[in-house]
Amino acid sequence: MIKINNLFFNYGSADFLFKNINLNFEKGNIYGIVGENGSGKTTLLNILSGLIVNYKGEVEIDSVSSKKRNESYLKNFFYIPENMFDFDMRIRDFVTLGKSYQNFDENKFKKIISETDIKMSDKFSKLSKGWKKRVYIYFGLSVNTDILLLDEVSEGIDIVAQKELIKYLLEYFDDDKIIILSSHHIEEFDRIIDSFIVVKDGGIVLNEKKDNIQSNYGIVEEEYKESIKESDIIKSDDFMGKKYYIIKNRGDYDNIDISNIEIKDFLELIIKKEV
Repeated sequence: MIKINNLFFNYGSADFLFKNINLNFEKGNIYGIVGENGSGKTTLLNILSGLIVNYKGEVEIDSVSSKKRNESYLKNFFYIPENMFDFDMRIRDFVTLGKSYQNFDENKFKKIISETDIKMSDKFSKLSKGWKKRVYIYFGLSVNTDILLLDEVSEGIDIVAQKELIKYLLEYFDDDKIIILSSHHIEEFDRIIDSFIVVKDGGIVLNEKKDNIQSNYGIVEEEYKESIKESDIIKSDDFMGKKYYIIKNRGDYDNIDISNIEIKDFLELIIKKEV
């Protein structure tokens, strides 16, 4: 388990980027960290990975502090940052690199690469940004750590590649693992995410399981407006000449027809502070 207790952090200015954040990440779950650019998604992952240690509060993986960043801490996770190092080596050299990890699966890495349009003999530095990210993700999946951190997971990767990546993530995932994805465009991945965390204005403005979002919020047509409490109407919208209302507490309205809200639309409302 990952625990964050009373986290405060800033980059030297008077204003805190994070103010008293508390989070738990439990095994057997895939988490999506969402927020606008500059909201602190990358910083949060850098703190989890031990790259940033000058924070106040507690950040632990299995009771080991990220500030120690020792072997017992580092062995737990693999971090795939938004911007990868431009390694001067061939893809096959990742196999040698992988042997420094206890659970590296060489066959898995080779198999994934064989299913793509690149070759083990290709130079990593000559690949496009999107392919570099994909190779590094494939390597991270093959390392088989209990925790996988992916920053801006969809950045530079087209829709087809994102669908392929989802397949490999699901093959890697099991009840003993934690996957944390960050992105400001997470639509393609929302079907595999169990819980969403929205970072905004120095804090966590949403930490909710996807199932709870879908069971608590919904969309109704104008004909049902009079049956809805005004306090439960979040927003009205027009589409093709018809008015719709986004509501909360949908469980209180079993007698009317309520449609599910798209997760991406709901998260956008959260980010814009309309919920």
